[in-house]
Amino acid sequence: MVRGPGGAFYVATWGTADRPGTTIHRITPDGATTVFAEGGGILTAQPLAFDDDGYLYVGNAVSGAIHRIDATGLVEPFVELPPLIGNMIHFGGVLYVTAPTERRVLRIDIVSRHVSVLAGSGESALLDGIGEEASFVAPWGIAITPDGRDLWVSDAGSRGQDQIRRIVLDM
Repeated sequence: MVRGPGGAFYVATWGTADRPGTTIHRITPDGATTVFAEGGGILTAQPLAFDDDGYLYVGNAVSGAIHRIDATGLVEPFVELPPLIGNMIHFGGVLYVTAPTERRVLRIDIVSRHVSVLAGSGESALLDGIGEEASFVAPWGIAITPDGRDLWVSDAGSRGQDQIRRIVLDM
C-alpha cells in the first residue's frame, strides 16, 4: 500500500488460481474504492512507490520486474531487476530498491532507467563501508529522510542480529 496524489491510497491485491494477475485499487480519502489498474504483466505486486509526476511504480516481488503506471492506469514495463525485490522508495527522480537476495540496495534513475548498485558487495555480512564496500545480509525495508540526504535500510541479520543501516547520499 502507498499513499498517492490527492491523498488516495493505492493497494495491490494478488490474483488467484481462477483470476491470475494483480489489481491495483485506489481508495480515496472519503473511502470510495475503484480499480486503478490491472493486467499489463503485473504479478505479485510488491512494492509500490509514486514519483513526483504521479507515476506509480509497481514491483513484481518474485520476478524483479518493475512496471510504471500513468494517471490513467496505463501499465508499461519499466526495468528488470534481479528476482525478489524487497521495498522501494522515490526521491528526487530516483527509485531506491532493496534487493535482499542480491544483498544490495539499487538506485534507478527514472529518466534514463539506468540501474546501478548504491550499496552492497553482494556478500552476506554486516559490514559498513562506502558503496560496494558495504555488505548486507538481507536488506528489506527502506526509508528516506525528508531532505533526501540519508536512506535507512533494515537488514535482516543472522541469529537475531537485525540492524537498521544508514546510507548517506551524495546530494
